[in-house]
Amino acid sequence: MRDRMIDHGQGEAMEGVLVQEQVGDGVECLVGVAPDPTFGPLVGFGLGGVATELVGDVAFRITPLTDRDIEDMIGSVRAGRLLHGFRGAPPGDIPAVRDVIARVSR
Repeated sequence: MRDRMIDHGQGEAMEGVLVQEQVGDGVECLVGVAPDPTFGPLVGFGLGGVATELVGDVAFRITPLTDRDIEDMIGSVRAGRLLHGFRGAPPGDIPAVRDVIARVSR
Protein backbone atom coordinates (compact mmCIF):
# COMPACT_ATOMS: atom_id res chain seq x y z
CA MET A 1 0.00 0.00 0.00
CA ARG A 2 2.83 2.36 0.85
CA ASP A 3 4.42 1.75 -2.57
CA ARG A 4 1.15 2.63 -4.30
CA MET A 5 0.85 5.81 -2.25
CA ILE A 6 4.43 6.75 -3.17
CA ASP A 7 3.73 6.00 -6.85
CA HIS A 8 0.89 8.53 -6.67
CA GLY A 9 2.98 11.16 -4.89
CA GLN A 10 1.16 10.63 -1.59
CA GLY A 11 3.76 8.65 0.39
CA GLU A 12 3.98 11.18 3.21
CA ALA A 13 0.17 11.20 3.62
CA MET A 14 0.15 7.60 4.85
CA GLU A 15 0.28 7.51 8.63
CA GLY A 16 -0.15 3.77 9.07
CA VAL A 17 -2.34 0.78 8.33
CA LEU A 18 -5.15 -0.75 10.37
CA VAL A 19 -5.85 -4.42 9.72
CA GLN A 20 -9.12 -5.88 10.97
CA GLU A 21 -10.60 -9.34 10.83
CA GLN A 22 -12.88 -9.78 7.84
CA VAL A 23 -16.56 -10.07 8.68
CA GLY A 24 -18.13 -13.41 7.82
CA ASP A 25 -21.45 -13.97 6.13
CA GLY A 26 -23.96 -11.19 6.26
CA VAL A 27 -25.64 -8.47 4.24
CA GLU A 28 -23.21 -6.07 2.59
CA CYS A 29 -24.27 -2.43 2.99
CA LEU A 30 -23.21 0.85 1.45
CA VAL A 31 -23.22 4.07 3.48
CA GLY A 32 -21.64 7.22 2.13
CA VAL A 33 -21.84 10.93 1.47
CA ALA A 34 -22.42 12.58 -1.89
CA PRO A 35 -22.18 16.32 -2.52
CA ASP A 36 -25.22 18.02 -4.03
CA PRO A 37 -24.86 21.55 -5.46
CA THR A 38 -28.30 22.58 -4.18
CA PHE A 39 -28.71 20.75 -0.87
CA GLY A 40 -25.11 20.19 0.25
CA PRO A 41 -23.94 16.84 1.56
CA LEU A 42 -26.38 13.96 1.19
CA VAL A 43 -26.08 10.68 3.09
CA GLY A 44 -26.70 7.61 0.98
CA PHE A 45 -27.68 4.09 2.02
CA GLY A 46 -28.14 0.91 0.03
CA LEU A 47 -27.16 -2.69 0.09
CA GLY A 48 -23.63 -3.04 -1.23
CA GLY A 49 -22.16 -5.04 -4.03
CA VAL A 50 -22.73 -5.37 -7.72
CA ALA A 51 -26.51 -5.60 -7.46
CA THR A 52 -26.77 -2.14 -5.89
CA GLU A 53 -24.67 -0.63 -8.64
CA LEU A 54 -26.64 -2.49 -11.28
CA VAL A 55 -30.13 -1.45 -10.15
CA GLY A 56 -29.28 1.84 -8.39
CA ASP A 57 -31.24 0.90 -5.27
CA VAL A 58 -29.88 3.65 -3.00
CA ALA A 59 -31.69 6.16 -0.77
CA PHE A 60 -30.35 9.67 -0.14
CA ARG A 61 -31.32 12.16 2.55
CA ILE A 62 -30.23 15.70 3.44
CA THR A 63 -28.10 16.01 6.57
CA PRO A 64 -28.45 16.13 9.49
CA LEU A 65 -30.49 12.93 9.74
CA THR A 66 -33.02 12.16 12.44
CA ASP A 67 -33.79 8.66 13.71
CA ARG A 68 -36.93 8.77 11.59
CA ASP A 69 -34.92 9.68 8.47
CA ILE A 70 -32.62 6.71 9.09
CA GLU A 71 -35.53 4.28 9.50
CA ASP A 72 -37.08 5.67 6.32
CA MET A 73 -33.83 5.22 4.39
CA ILE A 74 -33.46 1.59 5.45
CA GLY A 75 -37.10 0.88 4.65
CA SER A 76 -37.13 2.71 1.32
CA VAL A 77 -34.56 0.64 -0.55
CA ARG A 78 -36.12 -2.36 -2.23
CA ALA A 79 -33.27 -4.64 -1.18
CA GLY A 80 -33.65 -3.54 2.45
CA ARG A 81 -35.86 -6.57 3.02
CA LEU A 82 -32.66 -8.63 2.99
CA LEU A 83 -31.72 -7.00 6.31
CA HIS A 84 -34.87 -8.40 7.88
CA GLY A 85 -34.10 -12.03 7.03
CA PHE A 86 -35.49 -12.53 3.53
CA ARG A 87 -36.49 -16.13 2.67
CA GLY A 88 -35.33 -17.54 5.97
CA ALA A 89 -31.87 -15.98 5.94
CA PRO A 90 -30.70 -14.64 9.29
CA PRO A 91 -31.49 -10.94 9.76
CA GLY A 92 -28.76 -8.34 9.54
CA ASP A 93 -27.59 -6.22 12.46
CA ILE A 94 -30.05 -3.38 11.87
CA PRO A 95 -29.08 -1.45 15.04
CA ALA A 96 -25.46 -1.41 13.80
CA VAL A 97 -26.62 -0.17 10.38
CA ARG A 98 -28.61 2.62 12.05
CA ASP A 99 -25.59 3.54 14.12
CA VAL A 100 -23.26 3.75 11.09
CA ILE A 101 -25.73 5.90 9.15
CA ALA A 102 -26.11 8.26 12.13
CA ARG A 103 -22.33 8.54 12.57
CA VAL A 104 -21.83 9.32 8.89
CA SER A 105 -24.56 11.96 9.09
CA ARG A 106 -22.76 13.68 11.97
